[in-house]
Amino acid sequence: MSVPGLAPPPFFLATPGRPPLRWEQWEQMFNVYLVASGAAEFTPARRKAILLHCLGPEGQRIYQTLPAGSTAAAPPVPSAAALAVKDGDKSAAATSDKYDTALVALRHHFSTSCNVVVERHRFHRRRQHSGESVHDFVAALRELASHCSFVSQDDALRDQIVAGIASNRVRERLLLEGPSLSFEGSVRIALQFEQAAEELKEFSPSVDKVSMQRRRKKPLHSSQKSNSEPAAHFQQKLTKSASGSRAPQGHRPPERNREHSRRSASPHCFRCGSRDHFASDMQYASRWRIRYGRL
Repeated sequence: MSVPGLAPPPFFLATPGRPPLRWEQWEQMFNVYLVASGAAEFTPARRKAILLHCLGPEGQRIYQTLPAGSTAAAPPVPSAAALAVKDGDKSAAATSDKYDTALVALRHHFSTSCNVVVERHRFHRRRQHSGESVHDFVAALRELASHCSFVSQDDALRDQIVAGIASNRVRERLLLEGPSLSFEGSVRIALQFEQAAEELKEFSPSVDKVSMQRRRKKPLHSSQKSNSEPAAHFQQKLTKSASGSRAPQGHRPPERNREHSRRSASPHCFRCGSRDHFASDMQYASRWRIRYGRL
């Protein structure tokens, strides 16, 4: 019995290029879909049609170009019939020549030999991305490690968690454990730090509010300072010019004006003692007499 509304797996190869998923991973997803949707009970021809449909346009085109003798042995992957037998469904374990033939041909074409050196390089290059949770990071490491043929997979996962974790605080805490650190322990410590960081955000609104108030006050002080600086500078310049510079001749201080008026009212010549002229007038008069012959 089919389950309505159950979404099939994504297309294996919708457009020309490299498939987004490995064939082994996609085939497992497809087999799970067949069992969950009840399609494992369909006839071999119908299951083959579902398989080709889920391949995508480019996958179907490649299947049509496969030679007839391309059904050689490929890396074994659990089929829908095997999953059904494992779950206790004997009816789906019947022989399905058309479906199995197409599945083996596709498996032989898309399955590639595993290069352990390259797979281990990808594993050791994996780092925790920004915003990626610890669970997602560990799951990605598990998937990469499954193709690396490590002697001790748990030790390799532990070492890569220490090297690839994004937080330096978590890395420091993991290194403090020393040789006793295990894979499960590294995951537990990383999850504790992640949970503490999330709980710390509950205290951040009050801190952010105080910070916002301080930032709002700073522009006010700077504007007052900028407005007062020109006024103070102008007042200082005005005071300096009034005290240090010499006043123009037409704008003498009051004391010099009074002295000039007093001298003009009572002239006195210090040369001859007369009070009807100044000594400077006498000097100019002597020059006038000499020039015009009058003494």
